[in-house]
Amino acid sequence: MKKFFKIFLYLVILIFLIIILDMTRVNKNFINKPIIEISKYNINSSFLKSIYNTFDYLITNHKFNESISQKQFNPFYNEKRFISLNSENYLLKSDSKRFRSYANKKNIFNNSNWTRSHGNYQSNRFSYLDKINKSNFKNIEKKWEISFPKKYERDIQCNPIIKNGIIYFPTNSGSILAIDGKTGSAKWLRNGFSRYVARRGILISEENFLYFSDNKNLISLKASDGQFNNQFGKNGFVKLTGSSSVAPVIYKNIILTVTFDKTIEAFDVNTGKNLWNFSFEDPNNNKKINGKKYFNNGGNPWGGISLDKHRGILFITTGNASSYFDGTQRPGLNKFSNSLIAFDLNKKKILWNFQEVYHDIWNLDIPAPPILSSVKLKNNKKLDVVIAVTKLGNTLIFDRESGEHLFDIYYKKSPLSKLLGELTSSHQISQSIPEPFSKNIFNDDQITNINPESKKYISNLIANKKYGFFETYEFNKQNIQFNFHGGAEWPGASVDHNTGVMYVTSNEIPWITGVKIIDKKTNKITSTFKRLKDIEGYPGSKPPWGKITALDLNNGKIKWQKPFGNYEDLNLKNNKDEVIDSGTENFGGVTGSAGGLLFATGTLDSKFYIFDSDNGKKLKEFKLPFIGSAPPSIYETGGKQYILVVSTGSFSLKQGYPEKVSFGNKLIAFGLK
Repeated sequence: MKKFFKIFLYLVILIFLIIILDMTRVNKNFINKPIIEISKYNINSSFLKSIYNTFDYLITNHKFNESISQKQFNPFYNEKRFISLNSENYLLKSDSKRFRSYANKKNIFNNSNWTRSHGNYQSNRFSYLDKINKSNFKNIEKKWEISFPKKYERDIQCNPIIKNGIIYFPTNSGSILAIDGKTGSAKWLRNGFSRYVARRGILISEENFLYFSDNKNLISLKASDGQFNNQFGKNGFVKLTGSSSVAPVIYKNIILTVTFDKTIEAFDVNTGKNLWNFSFEDPNNNKKINGKKYFNNGGNPWGGISLDKHRGILFITTGNASSYFDGTQRPGLNKFSNSLIAFDLNKKKILWNFQEVYHDIWNLDIPAPPILSSVKLKNNKKLDVVIAVTKLGNTLIFDRESGEHLFDIYYKKSPLSKLLGELTSSHQISQSIPEPFSKNIFNDDQITNINPESKKYISNLIANKKYGFFETYEFNKQNIQFNFHGGAEWPGASVDHNTGVMYVTSNEIPWITGVKIIDKKTNKITSTFKRLKDIEGYPGSKPPWGKITALDLNNGKIKWQKPFGNYEDLNLKNNKDEVIDSGTENFGGVTGSAGGLLFATGTLDSKFYIFDSDNGKKLKEFKLPFIGSAPPSIYETGGKQYILVVSTGSFSLKQGYPEKVSFGNKLIAFGLK
């Protein structure tokens, strides 16, 4: 027995030492971290992470001191700029005296080439080509269609790039493919990457090198032949501290990306040498609050980054805090999650940041790349701004340098959580200007009206459920909420620099959400979620269930809003007894053009749509072999303009509508007859 006990003890000590070793990181290139860091967030092995978490739950007290001051979780505490309107509402007033970024810098305009996913470093995804326009749109046809290697049952979410008529994009076989943009013929194929290669973006440099991420690697290929750029890192690879999925940027011979470790990482663009790293994780990580270990591995920058090259500012959007609807492990406001961050690349410090949702327990990311453009002020001056579209349907607009918001921001008193140990924020954002482009609060008026049977079914289904303004969670009680999958989603928006008009696709799907205990001994909580559907499988709220919106950024007003996509079997009618589109959940995106046209994909009906950008009128549609899975790219080669559509299905839609969605491998170019 003693021998067995010794062996067991040695085994426990060995496992403990292995875990400590895996938790230890040498931060030699971090400019704001200790050189030696021991943290649970550094554990790489999923097996060891599971063991650590088990021990953590066993030895940690999971009940908070209930006497914690609520001021800790009041975002306005000790903040002089917030104005109390009444006992429940606050105002953060816009101050034009703080504007600094008057438009003396040039915006980037996309013409023949499309050199970075979402168009350029500013991510405005708008083409200034106009050979395809409102006078000849009827002559648009499919010019070519190709199939590419397919190995994984995944969609391609990367917006393809084009330079000098050559298209570069990832495939769902873990490869990078180059093809002739005029004919669709393959130029070269580079295999050997994972299914997540260039997941959300790719970049081509002026020197014709491709740069993209594949999990924890930043990779460079020669655009000419697809060979690895052996001068960059080790045979074209450099190691990142964490996984990354977004398109990198280049600034003064430095290539920059962001990782899920909440780091900005800078490398010499020629050699791949790691120059410096900066951590923007929640400052409470690795701390104890009232004896409670703090756990938040969320706030990941999976939406994307953008760069103001003239000012040397990198802009980052971040996702929700960890564990979806359970925040008992992460007290406080969870700084830098659900945020827009401006980072000064010359001084290597955070310039400013804005957090939209405090202590997020609703999965309300800022999911898309920041957009850099300009707006016209009331005094007719132009201001360079950064724009973020959010799952709440908000459009956040800020002066690039000062972080001053273009419009007043309102906050409304929100419910406190009933979960022991959960302390939510006392107030949350409640915007009216810019006008929200999607519904964000479910109530009885939102219950489906497509027929009496559906309305009755949904009314009965939600009778004992909670819903309302930032309604919190409790055990044995489910919630109904919009925006678990947007509002806006990762495709983001398209912005015309000349007019200051933004075009954005959005979802308006209700979800049944909740929390439950999965381990009574440790009080371990998990999140539950599914789409709220009627008895026939349609969403349980009023249509339209997907929209496309034109928003004037200059005044924050919606110009027009139309349903996006359609359930053709529904045959919906409006008050004038005219047949109207239902809209559908969508994950593709819209790209605008100077020809007065919008090109959009991603709807459940597997169509490619063309709209009039002035009024949202649907002009033309094409049936795709698979759902469009990325925003269209626009380019010119051989004197002709093309619109490029990725048709591979949708991972997100497959989860909700498995019978309607399949994965494929098509790339299609449209042009004039």
